[in-house]
Amino acid sequence: MSTGDLGGEPLPRTEPHGIPWGLLIGFVMLIGVSGVAVLVAGPHVGVLVVVLAIIAFALTRVDIDQVTVLIGIIAVILLLPARLRIAPLGSAGTLSSLAGSAAFALWAWSRLWGLSWLATGRQPLRIALLLFAASVLASDIAMGFRPHDAMESRGADRGLIMLMASAGVALLAADSIPSMARLRGVIRAIVVCGAGLSALGIVQFMLGVDVPGLLKLPGFELVTYDESLDRAGFSRIVSTTSHPIELSVVLGMLLPLALHVAFTAGADERRKWWFCAGAISFAAPLTVSRTAVVALFVAFVVILPGFDKRQRKLILIAGAVGIVAMRFIVPGLVGTLRALIFNYGGDPSIATRKSDYDYVATFVAERPLFGRGWGTFLPERYTFLDNQLLGGLIEIGVVGVVLLIGVHVTGIAQAVVVRRRSTDPEVRSLALCLIAPIAVSLVTWMTYDAMAFPTGRTLTFLCIGCVAALWRLQRFPENSPRTAVFSTASQRRGND
Repeated sequence: MSTGDLGGEPLPRTEPHGIPWGLLIGFVMLIGVSGVAVLVAGPHVGVLVVVLAIIAFALTRVDIDQVTVLIGIIAVILLLPARLRIAPLGSAGTLSSLAGSAAFALWAWSRLWGLSWLATGRQPLRIALLLFAASVLASDIAMGFRPHDAMESRGADRGLIMLMASAGVALLAADSIPSMARLRGVIRAIVVCGAGLSALGIVQFMLGVDVPGLLKLPGFELVTYDESLDRAGFSRIVSTTSHPIELSVVLGMLLPLALHVAFTAGADERRKWWFCAGAISFAAPLTVSRTAVVALFVAFVVILPGFDKRQRKLILIAGAVGIVAMRFIVPGLVGTLRALIFNYGGDPSIATRKSDYDYVATFVAERPLFGRGWGTFLPERYTFLDNQLLGGLIEIGVVGVVLLIGVHVTGIAQAVVVRRRSTDPEVRSLALCLIAPIAVSLVTWMTYDAMAFPTGRTLTFLCIGCVAALWRLQRFPENSPRTAVFSTASQRRGND
């Protein structure tokens, strides 16, 4: 893609002469930051900082479209197993976290040097993320005023890496997508990768083969869970995610986007997008999770009122046919899901979640405002809460939880503004179908530790970033990126 395709000329750049002071300053800063990381969090984090900086620098020197990089990150998030991680980094060493951290390093480096492939001007999401990051840092500072050990300190360090990774994906999506055509490509990439994730889950359920679990990468270990994934005689699927509950949430987030693409695609390609939507919707009940039902219910509550009568009718007919087909393909599964929803009184997982409230109240009362430190409520030391709201109140306090909700609400508000002001049916549909994943993420906070699961967390922030890009493209198209590639050489060619 040429720079002219984006509707703007590249910003003028001054060719360096003599000593490359920018590179020298950047090198000194890298040494300082990596040195601090080694002292504070250990050598593994120091090495990670260096690697991410090298990746970010390399991407600014080669001819790669920024959206292509973003699509590559999407593929890593959805198609590579989240159970693979670098052992010393724990949950911060997953492929999703590493990809998100690379996105943040790339965004921060380019923002620092004023590269013209990033959008300029107003962006409410940046403010919302900055406020939330400040609250997390405040919670870590507050941790210093209470007794804690090295184990909790490492947990706090992992929390900061996960914050950086999540913010990196959101900021890269918000500031790098240059046009509606490229945003459409990003959404389609999400749907295609979501269909691939679903296909892997279906294979796991039907054939009993965990294909993602067979992948081995040097330096990574595959995390396995002690708990049984069987329920009511069915083997629950995880696909490339960490847990069936996380997968159920991810599929609930993906389906509205798949329906948007299927409804807005041209007649010659509509069939393949309906296949993607079908794969996602078929995989959701195979998680054998009530969270899947909740996620799909929330998604349809959001999108159905905004669809036209024909679309609603088609969705309802397809849903009814799908339920009947599921009864024949997987006998007993529909009845099991119905029992999980309506006969929850004797479910031990529900009873455990209810008992957590009194336990959590003690911790919240001790440090209500900023909490005890992001990432310090360690399950191996305390307990699994399976509730992001309760976990957030303990770790980042009321202030942090409100600001984290504020990041989600900022995305929803931007989408609502776009939908109200646009007269383009496709734009209005996209805005609506981007609200749904964010809403699904928020509602399912009550069923699992959302911020602790890399695929669901990163996909949520990716959708929020896409909403921010849509808002900018509709409200302030003049603030969009001025160049289509990172390459300094390409920018110089554009100026000749």
